[in-house]
Amino acid sequence: MDIIMEKERQTVRHFSHRHALQPCQVKEEDLIFCSCCEVEITVPAYECTKPKCGFHLHQLCFELPKQVRLESHPRHPLTLLPSSPYQNGEFFCNGCGDFGSGFTYHCSVCQFDLHVGCASCPESLKLEQHQHPLMLNTVFPSKKENCAIFLCGLCNRSVEENCWIYYCQACDYGTHLDCAIREEDQEDNPEEIVF
Repeated sequence: MDIIMEKERQTVRHFSHRHALQPCQVKEEDLIFCSCCEVEITVPAYECTKPKCGFHLHQLCFELPKQVRLESHPRHPLTLLPSSPYQNGEFFCNGCGDFGSGFTYHCSVCQFDLHVGCASCPESLKLEQHQHPLMLNTVFPSKKENCAIFLCGLCNRSVEENCWIYYCQACDYGTHLDCAIREEDQEDNPEEIVF
């Protein structure tokens, strides 16, 4: 990241974008989304200095490492890419099972991809609804013998077999990643509404 002074205003460069970026304050009514994580920006961020470009980054997304090693994919490092490496412009997140079109942590050897948010999921969570800590489980637990599907303990919807979950092995209790993280956020900030 090179810091440059242009027109007496501090600008920075990010590897993912060809134009300089500048700090900005986004108002809720602006409804602006981060080009990296695709989540609405409501905190200080960076914006492209070119008015019609529309490129924005959260401060945390701006600071993401270009390469990470994760226990969920121990054989190879994952490289941060500013867009999908696939021709259709999307990638399938091997963590949550959703598609994305923003930045991805990618392994070119295994064709393994993660949303930046999934790559930074905590290893464990403690929720009020369950007596034990829930561990990030990147290998789907075996199902109960008489149960055809595995249900999320928070939303009661089925959990896809090839997706990560937060799981308690002692109780055979699990949740979707986003359900557990949303619930933890609400417990930490009860006044804040999280969608």
